Amino acid sequence: MIFNVFISYNNKLMDYFERIPLYLTILGSVFFIILALMLKGLSGLYSIFGILSGTSILFYSIRIIVGDSIITVFYIILVTIIISLIPPAYQVVTSMFIILLSFLLIITKINSMKALVVSDYNKVKQFKPLDVLAWLVIFSFVLFQGSSGEQGFIANDPLHPTYSLSMGQSYGKSVFNTPDLSYAGKELRYNFLFELVPIYLSNVLNTSLLSSIYFEAYLFLTALVFILVNSFLGKCYSIHIPLFIVFFLPIYNLQFYSSETLFGRTVDFTPSYLAAFILVVISVYLVIKKR
Repeated sequence: MIFNVFISYNNKLMDYFERIPLYLTILGSVFFIILALMLKGLSGLYSIFGILSGTSILFYSIRIIVGDSIITVFYIILVTIIISLIPPAYQVVTSMFIILLSFLLIITKINSMKALVVSDYNKVKQFKPLDVLAWLVIFSFVLFQGSSGEQGFIANDPLHPTYSLSMGQSYGKSVFNTPDLSYAGKELRYNFLFELVPIYLSNVLNTSLLSSIYFEAYLFLTALVFILVNSFLGKCYSIHIPLFIVFFLPIYNLQFYSSETLFGRTVDFTPSYLAAFILVVISVYLVIKKR
């Protein structure tokens, strides 16, 4: 009798500890929403809801067809770039049409959708408390990239993202002919296609271009990084490539004596650098899977 009571109590206690990451995820989400409301206002919450809900619908609809979550992230980036090339007058309509088609696909494949949601829910339950706190810090950091104040828009790095965007506006539509930016004998070819994405997000979410560069674009990509990193670790946990190298490429240079070199010149440099980081991880995954 006493032994059975002990076993029952122990099972309930273990079940409680297993649910701690889920509880932390809920509390972290509430904290993030409150922090976003304080820093970005109602317009910021609208952007967060629009980006996360739209990305989720598109993610699950593509994932139902493709099956692989990492490949799905690649297709989301590809679809976003294609829409950003459409004239601004048609971007909102095109986006709504794609979201509607994605939603209809989910409805028609509701059983597959339920299976994916249950699978993802079980994966979230397996998160460690430190993982939840780390992602909370990462998502919260996006809120501090730039903000509007009495003195205008204040950004952590007012130079590189805006400069990158201006270059993208000049060269962004060179889809097949990558512009040659060689200088002093150093060959440099760079395709500025992703630089049009912040402009697209600004048009769709009806926000200022500066806000899109320093907030909406980073939030959209951070959501994809969340999916990508957790999927990558779940699929390729036994790889022999140091994860430190995989998750912090591309790097700006190899001068590690500078405190900002490793982080400020990688994931947090510009939105296009963050997109490049995502594509690097996807490329590593494709190489591992020999696809």
